[in-house]
Amino acid sequence: MNDRGLGGAMLWAVDLDTSDAALTQKLLSYYKACPADDEWPSTQTDTDATINCPFTSNKPTNTQTRHCNSDSTWGPVSNIDCSSFMQQSLAAQQCIG
Repeated sequence: MNDRGLGGAMLWAVDLDTSDAALTQKLLSYYKACPADDEWPSTQTDTDATINCPFTSNKPTNTQTRHCNSDSTWGPVSNIDCSSFMQQSLAAQQCIG
């Protein structure tokens, strides 16, 4: 609730909502954002969220991004900077080729 800046309004909406969640959906439509998803924070639509790469990656100090679409859905994670796999693969191709 607070992630969306709605405070107690969401509790009220849930208490009064219909079985198809129409009231809740209407309230959320006024605040266009993607909901928090695991480590990804709630993010305004048409913007990118940026978080650190996982500590288990090759480069935990780098960042990964994810776009919040205009329909409040998350796009795919772009975590190319979290791994050196691509650079190693290219180096291997140069050695082989």
